[in-house]
Amino acid sequence: MTAPLIWKIRQIYRKSNYAKSADQVPLSMVLIGRGTTGKTLLVRDYFKPFVGDRGMNLQYSEINQGTGAHTNKAVNFLGNYLNSKRFISPMIVDELNENFLHSKVATNAIKQWSNTITDIHNVNIFAMNHNIGGRDINNLEEITKRVYYLSFEAGWLPPEKQKYNYGILQNNINDHIYKAVVYELNQRLVNLSGLDEQDLVDDYLSLTRKIVKELLAKFGLQDELKGIIDHNYDYKVDRNRLTWKMLIKDDDFKHVSFNSEDKQHFTVSKAIFNNLKGSTYENINQTLDNYFNMFPRELGVAIEQYNNGMILDIDKFDEFIGEPLIRQHYNSLHQKDKQTDAMQEYLKAQKQHDEQQNKMMTEMMKTIAKQQEQNQQSKPGLLSRLFKRK
Repeated sequence: MTAPLIWKIRQIYRKSNYAKSADQVPLSMVLIGRGTTGKTLLVRDYFKPFVGDRGMNLQYSEINQGTGAHTNKAVNFLGNYLNSKRFISPMIVDELNENFLHSKVATNAIKQWSNTITDIHNVNIFAMNHNIGGRDINNLEEITKRVYYLSFEAGWLPPEKQKYNYGILQNNINDHIYKAVVYELNQRLVNLSGLDEQDLVDDYLSLTRKIVKELLAKFGLQDELKGIIDHNYDYKVDRNRLTWKMLIKDDDFKHVSFNSEDKQHFTVSKAIFNNLKGSTYENINQTLDNYFNMFPRELGVAIEQYNNGMILDIDKFDEFIGEPLIRQHYNSLHQKDKQTDAMQEYLKAQKQHDEQQNKMMTEMMKTIAKQQEQNQQSKPGLLSRLFKRK
C-alpha cells in the first residue's frame, strides 16, 4: 500500500531537515518462501487482486529469456519499468532466480537505481523460492537497505483449521482497501505535519501503518493485527535468530559453558565454528566476528568478544531466539547441584535434630536417675519401720 508513493517519500527524505539519505527507502521488495509454502498462490490469488492487478503472473524467465544465470536482460527490463512513469502500482515478478540478488550486474543496478532516480518512479515486487541447502540470501547492508525482504515459512493450514474460508476470500478480494489507503497516504504526504515528517524519516512505513490502524479501528478490527502492525519485519534479524538457534542445537551445547558464580551470562567457545562450512574467504576469526555481530546492539545480547569466543546474556539471548534454550540448559545442569545441596542441608538438619534428641534423652535419663536416687535416700528402712515408736 506504500509502493505507489515510495517516490514521494524518497523526495521528502531528500528535502527533510532530519537529514536521512533516500537510499534508506527500498525500491524493491522480495517475498521469500520455501517450495510448496504457497508463495505463488499468495501472489496470484491474494496479492495481485488486492492491488487491482488482474493480469497473469509475470515470470522472471519471461523478462530474462535465454540468458541462463546472466541477469542483463532482466536488469534492463526492470530499469526501464522503474523509469517509465506510466504505472503506479508495483510490478510483481514471480519465481525470481536466487542468483539475481548475488549477481554483480543486478546488485550494481539496484544501488544505481536507489542513488540516482529522483523523480516519479515505480517499484518492483518479487517472489522467490529459498530452499534448504540453497544459496544464502544476499544479506549485505548495501542491499538490505535497498531491497525489503519479507519471508514466510509456514505452510497453509488445512481447510477445517482456517479462520476464514479460503474460497470466499479468494472470490471477494478487491482493491478497495488498497485504493483507500493509497489515497489517504497521498493526502497526508502533501500536507505533512512536522511530527509526521519526523516519524516518516525514522520509518518510511509509519504513516501507512497509522492509516491502516485507523481503518481497522473504524470497523472494530483494531486487535486483528495486534503485536504485528507496530513492528517492521526484519529478515536479517529473523535469519540470524534461526542461525544461532540451529548453531547451539546442532552443537548440543558442547561449546556452551557457565561460570559457577554468574547466573546471568554464558560463554560460547570459538571452537563451535570449527565444523561450519563458511565461504572460501572467511576464516574462523571472521566467522566469530560475524556471529557476534548478528545480535542487534540495542538488545544487549552480546556482552564481550575475546580471542577464544564470546560472552552472552542468557535471558536476552533466549528472548532473541524466541525460546528459553540456554536458561533451560543452565537449570538442567544445576539441578543435580541443587539436589545435592538440598540433600546436604537435609542431612545436616537431620544430624542436628538427632544430636538434639540425644542430648534431650541424656538429660532426661540423668534427671530420672537423680530422682530415683533421691527417692531411695528419703525412703525409711525395714528395721526402722518395725521398731518405730508409737
